[in-house]
Amino acid sequence: MDDGFQRRIQLMRDMVDFNTQDMTTLGQVAELIQEVRADGATDKDLKPLFKSAEGDIRVWE
Repeated sequence: MDDGFQRRIQLMRDMVDFNTQDMTTLGQVAELIQEVRADGATDKDLKPLFKSAEGDIRVWE
C-alpha cells in the first residue's frame, strides 16, 4: 500500500469514533471486536457475531 492510502485510512479512523458517533463504516468492526475483547469478552461471547453472516445466508436459502 502506498503512504497516501495509509494516511487516508488513519485520517478516517481519527475522524470517526464509534464510541461517540456510532459505527459509520464496516471498517470499524475490527476496532469494535478489539475493544470488546479488551473489555473482557471471550470468543464464546463473540460467537454470535462471527456466525451472523451464516445466519443471513441460511435465511435466504
